[in-house]
Amino acid sequence: SVIEPKNYLNVAIKNESERKQIEDLANKITKDAKSDYEKILKINDWVAQNIYYNWDDYTTGTYGRTDAYGTLESRKSVCQGYAELTDALLRVVGIPSRLVTGYALGIGTSGEWNDVNHTQPNHVWNEVFVDSRWIILDTAWNSGNKYENKTFNEGTMNYRYFDPSLEVFSYTHKIADY
Repeated sequence: SVIEPKNYLNVAIKNESERKQIEDLANKITKDAKSDYEKILKINDWVAQNIYYNWDDYTTGTYGRTDAYGTLESRKSVCQGYAELTDALLRVVGIPSRLVTGYALGIGTSGEWNDVNHTQPNHVWNEVFVDSRWIILDTAWNSGNKYENKTFNEGTMNYRYFDPSLEVFSYTHKIADY
């Protein structure tokens, strides 16, 4: 990407107490990391293992708070919250991150691109700048956790959406053209 990474370091959390909690958590998660790539991996792991996809809110169409702190506080959200929390954690440790809006063959789709409503994006994920390149990161799809029927259900985490090739990622995700 030709987008300037230094433009993706600002953390847009105005409440100082909330910002401090995000900073403290990010520093705790990454304290033993030996490289920025390892910091990204550790943040991916923490978010994917500790946040739960909010099926209850998704099915009603009322997503609740999807900002970084709201997601951290409740430990549940939809993809927007996963991406916002991931973005904030990365930025506070000095790693450029941006939110990407697009389409995915996930919840609410038949699994076929021709059945996806391409007038209304249905997913958000991150791109992260490390080692002189932008990598793809989708912590919501890496997490197997679900909040369903008012119960936290721990699932199996995977790494399929941690730094995949664009070709592989494009089987299930497309960036929205604006």
